[in-house]
Amino acid sequence: MTLATRTDSRRTPGSVARRANATEPIATDAAASGRGRAQIPLRLVMLVLSLLFVAVVFPPVNWPDERRNLGLLQAGGYGVFYGRFLDALRWLAGGLTDVGPFDASTSHAFVSENWQRIDGALRYATVPGDASTSYYVAKLGNVILVVCAVAIFWYARRRWARSPSSAREETAVYVLALLMPSVCYQLDQISTDIGFILMSAALYFVRSRRGRLIYALAAAACVFEDRSYVILAVIALGYALLPLLMKWRLIRDRPAVRYGALCGAAVAGTLIGTALAHQIQFGAGIVPQYLGEAPGFTDLSTQISYTWGKSFSAIQNPVVLYAGLVYLPSAAEFFVRTVPLYLLALPVFVRLIRIAGRDKSETGQRFFYLLLSVIATFFAITNATHVFQHGRYYFAIAPLLVIALSSIMQNVRSGYGADRRALTKVAIIFVSLNVLLTSLIALPTLFNSM
Repeated sequence: MTLATRTDSRRTPGSVARRANATEPIATDAAASGRGRAQIPLRLVMLVLSLLFVAVVFPPVNWPDERRNLGLLQAGGYGVFYGRFLDALRWLAGGLTDVGPFDASTSHAFVSENWQRIDGALRYATVPGDASTSYYVAKLGNVILVVCAVAIFWYARRRWARSPSSAREETAVYVLALLMPSVCYQLDQISTDIGFILMSAALYFVRSRRGRLIYALAAAACVFEDRSYVILAVIALGYALLPLLMKWRLIRDRPAVRYGALCGAAVAGTLIGTALAHQIQFGAGIVPQYLGEAPGFTDLSTQISYTWGKSFSAIQNPVVLYAGLVYLPSAAEFFVRTVPLYLLALPVFVRLIRIAGRDKSETGQRFFYLLLSVIATFFAITNATHVFQHGRYYFAIAPLLVIALSSIMQNVRSGYGADRRALTKVAIIFVSLNVLLTSLIALPTLFNSM
């Protein structure tokens, strides 16, 4: 007997209709169900191998702010949880091999004189083979945290998902969101951002308004681990409350209204951010009086002055966001080398917006409200602070990009979703890109540092 023909006394006509509109396919036999279960560990292995490859092959100390973060680890107290976790892992690894303390100076970072300079500047550094072992222990710690996050997500989806097949599909999409080249690269960074990124990629799967509000509170509670959690809290709050302002039943069959709302979110966010900017600048010397002893806020005045001293362009703002979501490693010197990737990724973003504007199923509903919240948050925060343009702060839409790419792989124009075969193709594409892009950057570095 197949699952498609199995009867269930708890089903109602409404629930059957909802299942018909759902994006996840229903397995038709036990063999298909078994294959679906096997996909999760397989994709997790692909993710782990990609993370290890990027961590080992990519030039060391070349993630954003990583040299500074190594110094914070050396001083101790980096984050409430992250620094202590890495210290504990380093202590455990010390029983197996010689692992020294975290020390930014032991990495012997230097700029290779043989590098081809772009626009007269070069920020990439290389390290010789005697780099501190503790550096790679920290990279291994990041991989462990990613595996734990996937395990927690898998358990949560099995407990609260609508069906076992739905839990498998959503876990597969979550793993692939972490496997995206831009996300995979950032997950290898020695930074408290890792928890923020792992939480961001899971937000899309929270269906209820109460769950989204709890998510926003949880993200806000993590602000003392890393200030980036403020962005996630705002996005989650918008994801929860925007459906109250724009009822789905009123816009479900009106694509023009949805597209207009997405554009309006950018305009409203810009106006709100510009208005807040003057208040932030005025309060730069006042806020530290109240938060001066709080972790992460001791240098608030200095940082606000620094951000306002940076060059800021409202036109370039979305370009930096797009580049960061696709792939923008550390400095921007390699942007020119990866231009074909940005061009190839354009159809995926077009499909994402099309799903948010036209799809009438629950997938389209969640796409629309999450994308609306991300757009409003992005323009408000970047115009208020002149930073946080990088796509890594908005990986909440990473699952949306996975589903959009999957729908392209299925060659469908309506009924957007993600089936097993399409997700497998997406996984192969992401793994190949991780290897190709990392090699493109690492090989010249290795040759020029010899």
